[in-house]
Amino acid sequence: MTNIKQFTAHPIDHAKAKATQTPIPNNGELNSYLATLIEWAYQEQDVRQFFFAEKTTEVHAALQNLIADDTLSPQADIIANRLLKKEKERLEEVEHLKGVHEGMLLQAIFTRDDAPGILLAKVDLSEFLGREDFRSRTGIDKKHRLLKICLIELSEKHGIQTVHVGDTNSTIAVYWWKDFLELTEKRTDSSNTKTAFAVFDTFLGKTLRKDYPRDYPILFNEVLRRFRRNQPFKARQFLNEVFDNYRPSHNNLDVPDLKRKAASLLDKDKFDANFTILPGEVEKRFKKTYTLTPQIEVTIDGELENLADQISGFALEDGTQGVFIKSDSGFKQFPPRQGIAARRAVTTGHATSKQFVASTDKATVKTGQ
Repeated sequence: MTNIKQFTAHPIDHAKAKATQTPIPNNGELNSYLATLIEWAYQEQDVRQFFFAEKTTEVHAALQNLIADDTLSPQADIIANRLLKKEKERLEEVEHLKGVHEGMLLQAIFTRDDAPGILLAKVDLSEFLGREDFRSRTGIDKKHRLLKICLIELSEKHGIQTVHVGDTNSTIAVYWWKDFLELTEKRTDSSNTKTAFAVFDTFLGKTLRKDYPRDYPILFNEVLRRFRRNQPFKARQFLNEVFDNYRPSHNNLDVPDLKRKAASLLDKDKFDANFTILPGEVEKRFKKTYTLTPQIEVTIDGELENLADQISGFALEDGTQGVFIKSDSGFKQFPPRQGIAARRAVTTGHATSKQFVASTDKATVKTGQ
């Protein structure tokens, strides 16, 4: 249960020289809104861990004083005015910079299950028509569509224990975590990329390769496709894209349960749920080798577009089972099997999947002596 002990609200108006607190009426609902916001922040998957490397920065010093006094004022004013200053500096550097909008800085001291914490949340203001008079008004969007958060958990001795930062935009704004809060990433994009790919690679291998061999290469190809691009990694979006709407080749594979198990990997705190993928850090792991016979292996180097259209299990009408690889050059290198043209062949498993739309790399076959 979340208990809001104290809270403040500061409009961040770029036309003004100073951010001042907004009086909050006794019958206002900001208290309950903050409680739901904190619960949302704890459940939000797409956050990243940071820490205060320097102990003398403005926000860190204000937080330390706030913790010592167990009161928001006057430290909340110092924090709000720093945010206003840094936003105005960013706007001077790049006009109409995406993500730097006027809004409201909400600050709160709270306990959750008796554990103390501090919330800093920048919410963008939305314009809407009043329900009663249909006149234009400006207010906070309760659905958290445009939001930046910093959730600080305190230890039993009331020291700063962990710092979680999130942004509902595709990436966490640099001005928010670096310029305003002056934080340092706990993990770099490089380490996050290497660890996250290794974790999902190992997970799929242990979970699928033995019992669900036809689903393994398809889902690995989906994971690989996303790590081949220099793009934001957001855990919820990643899991939805890989697992939602996937039709398994093995009918007894419980895909929703597989997705839940994959999501639980985030709880192990080995990598952040929000970072930028650096493909060069994991390209050596892109190759996968599959043993076909004691003498023959097939190695797939990278992702394949429509994997099942290029390499698939095949069963001939006479019961012979094998692998078909679509390859004009391969067709010219190996002798044709006599009589195969006269037989009706059928594929095994699903022949196609709508999920694969990435560029084609190469597949190689290695044979023994």
